[in-house]
Amino acid sequence: RWKLVAICEHERAAAGNTPNPTDATAAAAADCKYLEALLIVVLPCFEGMVLRHCNLRLLQCRILLFRHLHSGHDKSLIRGILSLGGQLKQLMRSLENLLAASKWASALSAEDLQRARTAVVIRELQPGIYACRKGDPSNFWFGVIDGLLKAESLSETGKAVTFATLPSNSWFGEGSILKGEARKYDVIALRDSRVALMPAATFFWLLDTNIPFNRFILTQLNERLGQFMGAFEHDRLDEPEARVAHTIADMLHPQLYPNREGRIEISNEELGHLVGASRQRVNQALHALEKSGLIKVAYRVITVLDIEGLRTFGV
Repeated sequence: RWKLVAICEHERAAAGNTPNPTDATAAAAADCKYLEALLIVVLPCFEGMVLRHCNLRLLQCRILLFRHLHSGHDKSLIRGILSLGGQLKQLMRSLENLLAASKWASALSAEDLQRARTAVVIRELQPGIYACRKGDPSNFWFGVIDGLLKAESLSETGKAVTFATLPSNSWFGEGSILKGEARKYDVIALRDSRVALMPAATFFWLLDTNIPFNRFILTQLNERLGQFMGAFEHDRLDEPEARVAHTIADMLHPQLYPNREGRIEISNEELGHLVGASRQRVNQALHALEKSGLIKVAYRVITVLDIEGLRTFGV
């Protein structure tokens, strides 16, 4: 990938340095090709790029776009630059959405929020990729921008235990940071996901200086404990229909997963991973819950009609 960037850099420089160029479109094409090649490298490795670098790439896109708009170049080049710039703009906008949905962020001053935002790193995960592994040092507090992850532990015999579902707008990992210990679980992406990584130093700075942030963390820990206790009970006592019902209800927890609005985008296979059941068994459970008037099922979407009914199903 870096070799591709180097080749394009050379072509771009050659096109831009041509004396009295008669074909300015070639120079524009070289610019666009270079930008596209750089993004091929940058986007899969986004974990190492902070938002100020994102702003730099967007600025370059705008400069190129301005130059092309005023020199009559091929419109396809302009569309390409807009598309590439839009990818980075979407990443920034998504982080803003995560912060807007986070109660702790709304309680910060503009200066403190900017300091916290600047420290955040964004990482992209493909299905099956780990956000963190059991035994990793607790260097970051994680926020889910979009996608779906699960926290689980795998025994030496290969048996997996799922601790929590982690949809968009959720934050996790505060317990390990506070205790200064290695991670006790794996966190794995179930679909294409993006997570925000806040360094531990920023986390402790907020903890030391901001009372609303302290209250948020206390509430988060308390709600997470209640969720784990409930999950333990459901796993030991409930039938598959009840486990599916309680898992769906947990994904709409107002503190842990805010602003979900009763609509969950998830496949039967993904839900099966979370409840420890086959896709066919999950499908049967969903039909039973739909027949009871608790949910409405569509392709990869579950709409919750009665959240309290889900929470008390089978109790």
